[in-house]
Amino acid sequence: MESPGSKLSFYDVFRIWMEPHRMSYKSRVVWFLFLNFSLLAVGSIFTGDALQNDDWYKKLNRAPWEPPGWVFGFAWVTIMICFSYYLAGLFAEKSPTNNIFLTSCLALNTLWSPLFFAGHQVGLALVVMVLLDLLIWFKFITEMRQRKKRAFLLLPYSLWLLIATSLNVWVLAMN
Repeated sequence: MESPGSKLSFYDVFRIWMEPHRMSYKSRVVWFLFLNFSLLAVGSIFTGDALQNDDWYKKLNRAPWEPPGWVFGFAWVTIMICFSYYLAGLFAEKSPTNNIFLTSCLALNTLWSPLFFAGHQVGLALVVMVLLDLLIWFKFITEMRQRKKRAFLLLPYSLWLLIATSLNVWVLAMN
């Protein structure tokens, strides 16, 4: 690292941002908020247009318990805030398994929307959703044994995934 008062190079800043365990807790929260909401925005590119203009989606037989659209936005904002705080705590320590967990979660979560909404691949989207379910629930159960307070930050994500999975199953079964 540079001495106090000297400027950090772009490489130094990039390296620190790619290694969240080196950041302060507050910086990690901000980093994960930025990362999670950026990828959520990518997914919403596929979702928003489909909800408005896609005849395929409009004609789907959807589950009677499907919540109104505003609930999805509220749920995902809540989930991403909680998940960001969860990740900030998780990444206090450097661990390759943390990186694998994060990368897997972000990839699966981001992949679902284009598969379902743009690709109309309901079965494949369900596989992605179930993998994400398993990953988040495994982490939730593991954390409940070790760090209960931190585990509760995964609860909104865990519960929402069950609802989302049930909606995906309904669409697959009824269309």
